[in-house]
Amino acid sequence: MIVVTETCPPPTPGSVASGLVLWLDGSDANADGTSPTDGNPVLIWKDRSIAGNDATLHVGQNAPVFVTNQINGKSVLRFSRVADNLGSVLKTDVDIRPTITEDVTVFTVYKHASIGDNMAPWGSDDGNWDRFFISAFSSTVDGVASFGPAPPYYTPVVGSGVPGSIRLLTAVYDGKVLAGSNSGPVDGSSIYFNG
Repeated sequence: MIVVTETCPPPTPGSVASGLVLWLDGSDANADGTSPTDGNPVLIWKDRSIAGNDATLHVGQNAPVFVTNQINGKSVLRFSRVADNLGSVLKTDVDIRPTITEDVTVFTVYKHASIGDNMAPWGSDDGNWDRFFISAFSSTVDGVASFGPAPPYYTPVVGSGVPGSIRLLTAVYDGKVLAGSNSGPVDGSSIYFNG
């Protein structure tokens, strides 16, 4: 599940009451209570929020696969990484770059099947102040999450890529850009892992 909110405090995903701009739920990929067939590719992951920001297959990439009974009896979308520039990639019209959306909170619930090099559940790259989460970085069980304009630009997320473990990552970004895409508030963002 990936939930993105704008200017909303970091509650649990189930109690987000306002500011919801995207809600991708692997257990309800059609966003209507029906399910794709187990093992079938999903070309459109429907947004459960009222915003209608569906995630669609990125051109030239592989579709994720719908798999039943994976996390606490719930279905999921299984993404795979093939190479640095090929894998299961979906995109939405939600733009989380700080020059477009200053304040945003992203909740991510996921489980790794295996470890691969630089496996990223979500991200946006503006060339300077990126917003991303790489749950398994450099073929390790540790990940990184971006958090702002001061080097090193990201923080380690220890144990975020342990295979078989259910994880929750919350990223809260304060990204008021002051003078250029890589200039914003120091210590304005927070990353919470499993808490």
